[in-house]
Amino acid sequence: MKKRKSICMVLAFAMIVSLFIGIDIEARNNKKISLKKVEALGKMQFGKKPKYKYKNTSVLRPKASLKKALPSRFTLKSDRSTKVKDQGREGTCWAHGAMASLESNMLTTGVSKDKDLDLSERHLAWYAYNSGNDLHDKSKFAGRDEVVWKYADKPVFKRGGLRILTVPTLARNYGSVDESGCPYTNMPDDVTPSEAPSMRSDINLDAALYLPETVKYENDKYVGLDDGAVKELKQTLINDGAISVGYHVSQGGGGVPSKYYSDTYNSQYCYDVKMANHEVTIVGYDDNFAKEKFNDGSGKLPPKNGAWKIKNSWGSDYGEEGYFYMSYYDRSFSEPTLYKSEKTKYDKKDTVHEHANTYQYDGQGPATETLVTDEPVEASNVYTSRGDETLKAVGTYTPVANSTVRIEVYKEPKFKDREAGKLVHKEAQNVKFAGFHKLKLNKKIPLSKDEKFSVLVSTKFKNESGEEQYYMPFEAARDYGLYLPWGVRLECEQGQTYIRRRDIDRARWNDIKDVSKLDKQTVLGNALIKAYTNDGNEKEDFDPKKLKKISVKAKILRAGKKAKKRKVVFKFSPEKKAIAYELEIATDKNFKKWKKKFVIAGNKRQVLKKLKRKKKYYVRIRYKVKVDGKTYYSLFGKLCIFKLK
Repeated sequence: MKKRKSICMVLAFAMIVSLFIGIDIEARNNKKISLKKVEALGKMQFGKKPKYKYKNTSVLRPKASLKKALPSRFTLKSDRSTKVKDQGREGTCWAHGAMASLESNMLTTGVSKDKDLDLSERHLAWYAYNSGNDLHDKSKFAGRDEVVWKYADKPVFKRGGLRILTVPTLARNYGSVDESGCPYTNMPDDVTPSEAPSMRSDINLDAALYLPETVKYENDKYVGLDDGAVKELKQTLINDGAISVGYHVSQGGGGVPSKYYSDTYNSQYCYDVKMANHEVTIVGYDDNFAKEKFNDGSGKLPPKNGAWKIKNSWGSDYGEEGYFYMSYYDRSFSEPTLYKSEKTKYDKKDTVHEHANTYQYDGQGPATETLVTDEPVEASNVYTSRGDETLKAVGTYTPVANSTVRIEVYKEPKFKDREAGKLVHKEAQNVKFAGFHKLKLNKKIPLSKDEKFSVLVSTKFKNESGEEQYYMPFEAARDYGLYLPWGVRLECEQGQTYIRRRDIDRARWNDIKDVSKLDKQTVLGNALIKAYTNDGNEKEDFDPKKLKKISVKAKILRAGKKAKKRKVVFKFSPEKKAIAYELEIATDKNFKKWKKKFVIAGNKRQVLKKLKRKKKYYVRIRYKVKVDGKTYYSLFGKLCIFKLK
């Protein structure tokens, strides 16, 4: 094995012990509202190195267990995973891990068919720390929201990072350009890469899935492997491509062997409770990889066989041509993340994006806190349409797996008391994983140039105890003093974001700027709500299933000559859009026996004669319409059942 490259410190992000934040409500005339009963999902743990743990990692597990049997061994082929790269002496492993996952997903989904696909880690690493934008229209690129590095002597490419930097940057439509546009060469430490500005994005992020943690902890004590989580990762790898993940690497020196690593088998097993300090990419797994191959000389072995196949970013001279194996039981394994690209055809010179326009105020995602509450909470962002456009999707974050996101769209927005404006659309979506998601709306919403509109989001989930909780979908920046080398600057202006909680201020809407700091340290910023549009007013796709169903009634004539002729009159209520009606009659409810069909035009009834006595009949009706020159049929309405005596 060749000499190891420099290790990138993967900074860990906030929170594990329940933390209740809040002060009493101030008088409304002071224009400051305080929030009670706000709980953090965890906390920042400090020591020589910061460390993050969820209070309970089970909240990251999807409900439905996978029943499908998976192969015991799997590796992404070369047409689904990009080549091994070399980060050199820079601390950019976190950018390499994210780009490797995104590239693999693009190849897996057919967005790109180029085996030499290569996205720029340099561009992502730079603009994760230099993302502030002074454009007049702050809704395009989220204004001056930015990570602020506290120590000026640390060059950008040596600072390290993790997914709370990469995900918001990519979700902002920064950081994903082709390598040819911003190459990983000639990288002066503090010089902006002029080859590609921050606003350039050759491929946009569709989702970043925070996959379940495989390592289970209780009160900082390792308690075992989550087999269900391992299976979820395997299935995601097979279906969607490579997964970025962090782990702890111990670098030996002066001829001293590296702890946790076997040079003989290129295998890694961290048997201590350690924080991740390096990011890599999962490209395969082998359930039968022998546990004996993880001996670093200490004699400490994992309890069972099994390993992830890992692509590193230390060049092809490292390990097994740039790859190595990590035990399923590695105790530092953390933050597995899948980066998914938009569904389009990739062109490094001129990609036509799935959505032409983005409206956003949040540039740092959840920032340094992820907050929840027991009380229903609603968040809303107000935007102004830049042209005649069509709203097609909404972007937001979910804190845990199995969340339900309610989305409402308003025109003529006004946040007076409990009103939000004119409701034009409402829907709810169930989201399997935690993370960032671009949620496609089931209705196209036309917008006129300079028209104001608002998007409301309310996200709920059940915690590990089965109790319903609500996500606080806002940027939240907390001052950790000297514990973290970086902080977050949030730019939030009056009239952009509103919050409503039913237990606060009589359930009235309040501007987020009128909300006090939480615990005097945590500031709430803009709502985590992005809106995606395309140019022009697109027509709604016609769905015949949404046509109103109609039913038919049978009137049996039982007197006189008509009765002798066994005559039945069928009546129905007409539909304005109908150009004709189709009535079917049969002697079985599946309409396979003695089936007759009648086309009715211009009237509201149909008469049938000489039907058999003592026979049960089934009748149904539908109608047809013409939309844009095409003919569509409604679904059949309720069955009419009758019998002649």
